[in-house]
Amino acid sequence: MEGSPLGFDINQFEEQIKAVDEVCEVHDLHVWSPDIGRKAMSVHIFTNSCRRGYVLRKVTEICRAYGIYHSTIQIETTQDKEHQNYIDCEHQMH
Repeated sequence: MEGSPLGFDINQFEEQIKAVDEVCEVHDLHVWSPDIGRKAMSVHIFTNSCRRGYVLRKVTEICRAYGIYHSTIQIETTQDKEHQNYIDCEHQMH
């Protein structure tokens, strides 16, 4: 049953997320239907800002506008990439 929602424009959705102030990068974006009539989403977002709560709220608002009420949003700052313990998710497992 899980699969991409019919008629869902993921490119448009991603562009709206990227247009949020403070968003620098979007990756690992996945949208699926766990069952008929419901959508779920997960995404990683990088920001230059310390306003993670602002970014989270704005992206959640976009999700709701698209009928997504189950969302997992991982927000990191670009400074996180410079930390010695940073775990890079650039791999082919997605």
